[in-house]
This record gives sequence, C-alpha cells and structure tokens, in this order.
Amino acid sequence: MEQQRVDYRVLGGWGALTVDGVGGVRLWRALDREGGGGGVGVARVVAVDEGHPSLSSTATLTITLDDVNDCPPRLLPPTLLHVTEGAPASLLGLLTATDDDMWALGHGPPFVFTLAPSNPSHVLNTLNINYLPSLDSGRGGAQVWTMGPLDREEHRQLAAEIVVTDAGGLAATHPITIIVDDINDNPMRPGFKTVHLWKTQI
Repeated sequence: MEQQRVDYRVLGGWGALTVDGVGGVRLWRALDREGGGGGVGVARVVAVDEGHPSLSSTATLTITLDDVNDCPPRLLPPTLLHVTEGAPASLLGLLTATDDDMWALGHGPPFVFTLAPSNPSHVLNTLNINYLPSLDSGRGGAQVWTMGPLDREEHRQLAAEIVVTDAGGLAATHPITIIVDDINDNPMRPGFKTVHLWKTQI
C-alpha cells in the first residue's frame, strides 16, 4: 500500500510552534513567561492526509513554561519625596518594590534596598537608607532619611539611585527624587536702581 503524505499545522501555543513533515513539533522563537504568554499554553496539532475524502486527526499539547529569574525588581511609587529645608534628620518616606517573576520559586521578595555607591558624594553624605525586612508584609522595604538639615539655596533637589535586589540575587537600580521645600529664610536687602537720561538738542 502506498503511504499517503500527511500535512501538519499547529494552532495556538502562543504562535511559537512549528511542525515538520513527520509531525515533529519545535519552537521557532523564544518564549517569555512574563511577556503575555503566561505559564501554561495549549496547542493543537492537526494532521490531514491526501485521501479522497481526506481524513484528519488532532493532537492536543499542553505546554508548561517554567519561570527563570529574569525580571529585575522595580520600585513602586512614590519615588518623589519632600523635605523642608533646614529640618533636622527626617524620615522622608518608605520604599517598596515588586517583581514579575514567580515569587514561590524564590524569584521575588524579600527585596533588599541599598543606596547605590555610584551616587555623588553630596547624596551619599545627605541620605540614609534604612532597610527593614519586615516592611510591606514581609516583602521588605526601606526608610529614606536625611542625615541633617538641607539648604535649598545649595540644592533645590537631590537625585539619588537606589539598588533593589530580589531573593534570587537579581538587582536593578532605580532613581528617586528628593525636593527641598523652601522656607522664607533669606532676609530682604535694600534694592537700588540707576537710571541714565540723555537730553538731545532739537
């Protein structure tokens, strides 16, 4: 008996699967669990022969996409903080984070927060990050403190870089901004104006 040729096609599976002439199923592109595909996908492989009439058969494949720790943690708002100039050492706010990886596999919290050593010296000498693992229901968080009074006439705002590291060791650096709010601490000084007049002959 002559063996009939069978045509294959695949439906579903994130559009990332191909089928060769003998029914072998392969990925033609990489999959990203956090990129909209999700952790589980279903594909149907349809086989159609060349008989008259042609007959078909369908096989269902369930694909489980295992997570890897490839999504760095990111800071949650607020990341814009305020302090009044001249105030003593002050608590400016709390930092928390999240992560798109699977936390149950150790790819998420607890998150650790540190002040990036690459910050300029005036930031390192002005701010303190107090990491507290119990914050945010045990996910970890940090208090942002000033170490002393700030002068708005010297720095109207501070841009600082915060390093956030997840439980798997994956880290990312994120900016925060501290606005130094003004107080009326500069006395008024007498002003003067010089006016020159020229008279022309007509």
